[in-house]
Amino acid sequence: MNNYDKPHEVEWNEEKINNFWDYFVMNNGLLEFSFARETGKDIIKRVKKYIKKDGNNLDYGCGAGYLMDYLFTEGIACWGLDSSQKSLSVIEEKFKDNKLFKGGILTDGLPNKNIEDNTFDFLFSLETIEHILPEKLKSTLGEMRRILKKGGYIFISTPSNENLDKYKVICPDCAAIFHRVQHLNFFSKEKLSKIMQKVGFNTIKCESTLLKIDAGPYGNLINNSPYARIFL
Repeated sequence: MNNYDKPHEVEWNEEKINNFWDYFVMNNGLLEFSFARETGKDIIKRVKKYIKKDGNNLDYGCGAGYLMDYLFTEGIACWGLDSSQKSLSVIEEKFKDNKLFKGGILTDGLPNKNIEDNTFDFLFSLETIEHILPEKLKSTLGEMRRILKKGGYIFISTPSNENLDKYKVICPDCAAIFHRVQHLNFFSKEKLSKIMQKVGFNTIKCESTLLKIDAGPYGNLINNSPYARIFL
């Protein structure tokens, strides 16, 4: 019997997730659709008043560094953190001569031994929490709380009320079924607010909204996807 006769859901683990994103960051065509590349300008405009230019800022799940591109243009220094070593290699080469680039940090378990408690003034996490293994979601958010300074700020974006099944595809070779961009979790603003409260955050604002797309194939459009982003 051909393997294709046995459709099955991908059983995601850390290794498979990293392999997925290692490929993504090396595919320039896919990178054109990077969320941070498309909407980073609008995001920074919304939160700039909370950011210290000379503070310790972190892009948690930085990918190819498109958000940092925009931050550096605004004179804002930043670190990048990712579980993909290839992503870190990309940003380290890309920003090697930029004094505002503080360095790349590899995700190294929870807690991350490379980061001390109360390190960062501001933490970005764009389109990251939907990719985390469900059993590690709470501990990952707790890790963000641990490395954020008391009085610091976190900005999270994630699709709002996404129907995960709607975006699943099947591999024609092995019949593995998976979300086309590896989403494992979905959130409403109520669900996200509740989770964040449980791990010790106080919410300033949590809403579903649309974003202006400033770059990429759909530049100068408003993001009117069926699942607008939640911001917290």
